[in-house]
Amino acid sequence: MAPFKVHLVRFYDPDPKAIQCMVANEQGDLLALSRGDSSIEIWNVAHTPYLQKQIPGTPEGSTESLCWYENRLFSCGLHGFVLEHDVERLNPKSQQAVTSGPAWCLAANNETKMIAVGTEEGFVNLYSILSDSLVYDRILDKQEGRILCISWNPKGTHLATGSVDTIRVWNVDSGQPIARMTTGRSSKNKETIVWSVAMNNNLTVISGDSQGRTSFWNGNNGTLMESIHGHKADVLTVELNPDGNRAYSSGIDPTIMHFQLISKNNGTKKWVKSIHRCVNTHDVRS
Repeated sequence: MAPFKVHLVRFYDPDPKAIQCMVANEQGDLLALSRGDSSIEIWNVAHTPYLQKQIPGTPEGSTESLCWYENRLFSCGLHGFVLEHDVERLNPKSQQAVTSGPAWCLAANNETKMIAVGTEEGFVNLYSILSDSLVYDRILDKQEGRILCISWNPKGTHLATGSVDTIRVWNVDSGQPIARMTTGRSSKNKETIVWSVAMNNNLTVISGDSQGRTSFWNGNNGTLMESIHGHKADVLTVELNPDGNRAYSSGIDPTIMHFQLISKNNGTKKWVKSIHRCVNTHDVRS
């Protein structure tokens, strides 16, 4: 190798911004993430990850949640709108207002071509995804308290939502909850916040809460199947694999927990903690 000179840059002082949320597209080659300054980054993760595009944020902006539908990117925030972002021009393409102000979470379903949004006042807003726009469809029955997290089952027939002390499973067609699960409190005056939910096609709901528990619920009848206290602090995120038989959780205690569904000798199935890894030094939010 030919000799070359190296210049050390001493005046560059980067100011890292916390990651608010992140989501991969269906093909798994693009990862969108939002920063604390409301900017959105799109990373190409097909091979060696690299930053492909960046949508700048604004001082008054807010990006609380992101979702992909095919290769279209949507977000919501405390401004009370669902935004579709133009990933070529790197600016908002369209926006739709939600019912009752700030929006905390959203999720898209490819089967029904719909987006569900959870809001501050306890409304679930449904939008239909058309070829070139997003159209308001309807709202589900109002619940008490803000909706902090939301998840579809893969078939798009049901939704799971999480709020303070409560998890609900909704029938999308009727717009009413079919099950209501209470998380319980560690003390009478200390609320349990459900930070994240995920649901598979069997309507098994996985939740992460502020008590450090990863819980597995039967969404058909609202019963608790397993509750594993694997974290020392809040569980901020839970995820399922595409087959719905493996789950992952992490949070303020940055340990990544792996759970799997096993078959017992008597023919029943049980969720168990399998392995855990400590690969982060800070909170894991998504």
